[in-house]
Amino acid sequence: SPAAPERPLPAAEATSAPRLIQKATELLNTATRGRVELEAADRYCKQASALDELSAELWAVWSLVDSWRVYYNFDNSIERREAARAKAEKAMQLEPTGFSPRLAQAGYITLANQHSGALSAFAAKVEPTLRELRRERPQDANTLLIFALLQRNLVRKEATRQALRDLAALPGFAAMAWTELGWAEAGHFGEMAEAQNAATRALAAAPYWNSVILNIEMALGWTASVAQAQAALDQLPASALQEDGGIFYAIYVAWLSGESATMLRLVESVPRDWLQSNFFEGPRLYFAGYAHDLAGRPDAARLSWSRALQIVDERLAPTPAAPELLI
Repeated sequence: SPAAPERPLPAAEATSAPRLIQKATELLNTATRGRVELEAADRYCKQASALDELSAELWAVWSLVDSWRVYYNFDNSIERREAARAKAEKAMQLEPTGFSPRLAQAGYITLANQHSGALSAFAAKVEPTLRELRRERPQDANTLLIFALLQRNLVRKEATRQALRDLAALPGFAAMAWTELGWAEAGHFGEMAEAQNAATRALAAAPYWNSVILNIEMALGWTASVAQAQAALDQLPASALQEDGGIFYAIYVAWLSGESATMLRLVESVPRDWLQSNFFEGPRLYFAGYAHDLAGRPDAARLSWSRALQIVDERLAPTPAAPELLI
C-alpha cells in the first residue's frame, strides 16, 4: 500500500536532529508498533537527515525502521531491503564500534533476509555480534527480539523460547514476546499446543493487532472454530482495521461466516487496490468477487475478479517472474 502522506513536524520540533532521532527511536521501540508507528519513524528520520547526515545513530535507527517494515511485510520491496542494507552500512562506516550501528547491521541481516537460503551463512557472523550486544545492554528490547528471531530462523527451539521469555519480562513487552513465540511455535516448530498457550498469554497481555491476529489464526488453523476467530476479532483495536493484516482477517472471518454484505462493506472500506501483509498479498477485489458470488451475483463476481486480475497483470509487467504475483 502507498506510504502515508508526509506531515512536517512543528517548527519547534524540527530544529533538532537529536530530538527527531529520539522521537523515531521511541516509535521504533513501541511494544505494539505497527505500520503507523514505523511510517512516522521513517518521516522523523528523513527530516533528521536533512539536518545531520553524519549521525551514526540516525542511520542505524533508520535502517532498523526499514528492516522492521520488511519483516512485517508492510513494505517488502527490493528498494526497501536495499535501503535497510545501505543505511546500516553507512552507520557502521560512521561508528563501527557503536551499539546502534552494530544492531542495525545484525537487524538487517536477520529481519530483511529471514526467508533467504543464505541466512545460515550469515548467522556465523551475526550471532556473535548479537550475543555481544546482549551482554552490553541485556534489557534492550530490539536486541532481544532480533536475537530471538535469528534463533527461530535457525530452528533452535529452546534458545528462541528463552530469549522471548526474557523479552516478556521487560515492562510492556509481554504481548509482543508471547505473540512472536506463538508464531514461532506454530510456523517454525510445529508445536501447536505451545502456540495456543503463547497466543492466549499474548492476548491477555495486550490485544494489539499482532496478538489478535495470532489468536484468529490459531482459531481458524488449529481449532477450526469460526466462533473463536470472531471472538478474537471482536478484540481487534479499531486502528488495526487500517492495517492490511487486520483488514484481511476481518474479511476472511466474514467470508467463513457467510456474511457477504459485511465482506463487501469491508472490501469497499479499503482506500487502495492492493493488500500487503504477512497474511495476504493481493488485490482487494479478489474478495469482492467472492462476496458477490456468495450473495448469488455471478456477473458482479466475474467483473470483480476480472478487475483484480488486471491489477495483478499491471504489477507483473515490470517483474514478470515475481512468484507472489504469479501465484
